[in-house]
Amino acid sequence: MISSFATYNWLTIVVLLLFIILTVIHKLNDVRLLKLISFVKIDEYFLDYNHRKISFVSFFNVLLFVFQLGVYALLALYISNFYNDVVLNFNYYTSIVFTLFLFLMIRYLIGSFIAIIFGITKVQNILSFVKFTYFTKVAIYIYPLLLILYYVTRYNESVLIFIMGFSILLLLFFYVKLLIQNQKIIFGNLFYFILYLCALEIIPLVYLVRLINTLG
Repeated sequence: MISSFATYNWLTIVVLLLFIILTVIHKLNDVRLLKLISFVKIDEYFLDYNHRKISFVSFFNVLLFVFQLGVYALLALYISNFYNDVVLNFNYYTSIVFTLFLFLMIRYLIGSFIAIIFGITKVQNILSFVKFTYFTKVAIYIYPLLLILYYVTRYNESVLIFIMGFSILLLLFFYVKLLIQNQKIIFGNLFYFILYLCALEIIPLVYLVRLINTLG
């Protein structure tokens, strides 16, 4: 598992950079960040920011995207190390970050293309913003847990299982919430939504997991 001093060197730098990014995000708009991480005010967050044309490409969201990539890459790295005995090194970590970035960009472009074909670009934009928000929320929640996972070695297995279970349950909860809140839009475009799930959620995720495993 994690043992070398060199591993802790780059890992600590990455963890600190993620913390700095989160701090900058807080400085940029602390009210918005608090709404984002809140379970109570998440609906208010969507009402306030989903309909702004610049919201999805703002500096605030770019930083959230970078933070999200960094956190999920740390989780993927540790899972690969734990179950496949992949060496924890910075090159592998950056490979995972790059792979996740390409995966998300390609998935977004394909989703936008499909939405254009069906003439429901607005629906795609709403789904993309909601998913981005939920995945970012989960990343913020599991970030402190990853610190325990990497630095409190005697609790590795139990914390890893808890983080994976916690992340899956949160994402399932958010997807159900997404279905309930947008049922009129979804059921009004049911064929597109089924195609969206298959083409952009289930199948790509399977290949992403396999690809990350081969990187090590």
